[in-house]
Amino acid sequence: MPPAFNLSQDQTLQFNLYAYFVLWHARTSKKPEGYFLSLAVQVSGSPGTHTYRLFCSVKERCCVVAAAERANYTRRAYSRQALCQKIVYLSGKSSCRRQHPPATLRLSPPWSRRLPPTWIFDLDNTLHNADAGIFPHISRSMTHYIMRQLGLNEMEAQALRRHYYLRYGATMHGMRRHHAIDPDVFLRETHALEELVPLIEWDHRGVSLLAHLPGRKILLSNGPQAYVEQITRHMGIDRLFHALYGIERVGYRPKPNPLAFITVCARERLAPASCIMVEDSLENLRTAKSLGMRTVWLSLSPRRPVYVDHRIRTLRDLPRLPKS
Repeated sequence: MPPAFNLSQDQTLQFNLYAYFVLWHARTSKKPEGYFLSLAVQVSGSPGTHTYRLFCSVKERCCVVAAAERANYTRRAYSRQALCQKIVYLSGKSSCRRQHPPATLRLSPPWSRRLPPTWIFDLDNTLHNADAGIFPHISRSMTHYIMRQLGLNEMEAQALRRHYYLRYGATMHGMRRHHAIDPDVFLRETHALEELVPLIEWDHRGVSLLAHLPGRKILLSNGPQAYVEQITRHMGIDRLFHALYGIERVGYRPKPNPLAFITVCARERLAPASCIMVEDSLENLRTAKSLGMRTVWLSLSPRRPVYVDHRIRTLRDLPRLPKS
């Protein structure tokens, strides 16, 4: 058997997070016990970023990474290295502990929630009221862009824009996938910052309370990076956040794609169980909850779905959330 390769702390965390995705995929697609999946992942570390293919078997409440294949696509060289039946304990006790004894390089067990949480905030309609002026302006810009690029009339372009938004979570993703548009050009032409900034409306007092929340704060938006940075700078809250993530920084994968959340957790060395996602979108919260995050829904609706841990009406309610 080939020798197992050593994993640094950062690499171990990334393997953990991708294993979370394997289990999420198995559960949401209702795969049977013992479901086997191979998953290509990129792992960053010294001396660079390498591509691996993980061979995973989903057992009861845990994911067993049986082996990995490291691929050097530049030299067309492949080598498979055993991972000694690494086990990812995702929740509770599992019979896998007895069937597969932990190896010396066992992936980390679940993280404790006693540490200060990491808050992951959405931007539009969470930290500011985008429906008041910004979203209508962006929608018109996207409609005109689609009309120019695809030769459609206004009604057809509006219908296509809405269809891509509902299907993929972002119109840009649908245009990129089906029409091969340059995402950077699309985002630049549809998010004219000099026109959008004067339209910002937000609750100054509610946003100012973010500084008093314990733990780190990260912003994750489906908007472009320049838009995220300019909006938060204009609101005077950019320094409150440990990191700002626009759609470019998560590989143009919009929420609710789970890889958007996984990318943030991997880069920031976060455990999903230690994160609190604050959002106005139920679809995004559903994905966050399936990955193990706690969820806060910003909404005036009286209902609360099972995947929402807390519902608040305004940001002013955040400091009053239960500590546990």
